[in-house]
Amino acid sequence: MASFTLSEMSSLRARAGATRHGGDATPSVVIVERVDVAMCSMLARRGATDRLARAVQAAFALELPRTPRYVGNGSIAFAWAGPGAWLALGERMTGPAFERRLHGAVGDAAAIIDQSHGRTLIRVAGPQARDALAKGVLIDLHPRAFGPGTAASTVISHIGTHFWQVDATPAYELCVAGSVALAFLEWLIEAAAAFGVTYRGGR
Repeated sequence: MASFTLSEMSSLRARAGATRHGGDATPSVVIVERVDVAMCSMLARRGATDRLARAVQAAFALELPRTPRYVGNGSIAFAWAGPGAWLALGERMTGPAFERRLHGAVGDAAAIIDQSHGRTLIRVAGPQARDALAKGVLIDLHPRAFGPGTAASTVISHIGTHFWQVDATPAYELCVAGSVALAFLEWLIEAAAAFGVTYRGGR
């Protein structure tokens, strides 16, 4: 019987490497594919939201957001995805390992499913990252309305996107389905080209 090995591949492998677009000076926008982050959906069991929040606090010292917010401690993060739902992110972990860690921490308080193979995470940062995203985001990104720790699920350039602001650089992380990730990246690069943009990613 023939044997074979499955290898994990980026949805953005057609854009592997580093490229620069537009602008004559130092790029004002940097786009990076986050290939070092595992992603799991986490859905609270009926009536178990408070128990889940206590388990997350005990295991990770994080307060599970109940509104459109993002919290993290440098290795684990949670982005609100709707009532009783979150996207959990684990730095420098494989999807299956992260799923097991979450199960071990919260027990039967939540349903947890690895999403790393089906989603793509992209970081957009730089002095004019907000201006680039504003070309396609349908919500107000002004710092008074959308600052560090704010999260949203919306449509960006006709593509469903879950995103949050990481810090005041500003830096944002955007999560999209892997099947549309390349089209989304092409839009991002085009939107940021006027400001000068570099992209690194793909594998």
